[in-house]
Amino acid sequence: MRRRSTARRRFQRGVSLPSVLTSVNLFCGLVSLVRAIHGEYSSAAIFIAVAILLDGLDGLVARLTGTSSDFGRELDSLSDLISFGVAPAVLAYCWALADLGRPGMVGTFGFVLCGALRLARFNIQATALDRRYFVGLPIPAAAGAVAALVFYYPRPVHDPVLGSLVWLLLTTLSVLMVSRT
Repeated sequence: MRRRSTARRRFQRGVSLPSVLTSVNLFCGLVSLVRAIHGEYSSAAIFIAVAILLDGLDGLVARLTGTSSDFGRELDSLSDLISFGVAPAVLAYCWALADLGRPGMVGTFGFVLCGALRLARFNIQATALDRRYFVGLPIPAAAGAVAALVFYYPRPVHDPVLGSLVWLLLTTLSVLMVSRT
């Protein structure tokens, strides 16, 4: 009995494994941003996919090791905003929306804004609602949809019709993230 409490205290001091996984998630989001800016769309999409896996793993490890904390939840949300809000939005912009001009930028910002709103709402409601049920589309799912599309068709989109369809997809995902159903 005594050994277990010592082990638990040791996990709670310093850096915990879930925070390390969350930090690697954030790193993947940053690498995805850089790759998207350099036109390496396939690898940018892969880094978003790796971040999605790490995001699921960090929560699981935190629950299994009993090391979840308010700090970890906040770090996770900030990492999620970069990896699943900013990175896929910039990827979509560089890949297909830049040629649309101002509407492309508005769609990009809308995705980031709705992702941030979704995360903020989730953090506030996390204590009040049953965590088994999501309200709105989870931000990793929205990011995964963008990453999957780009990975499937990695060539830059210069056709305004296809760009408009990507804009419509990004806008739809944005609305779904903040919807209440």
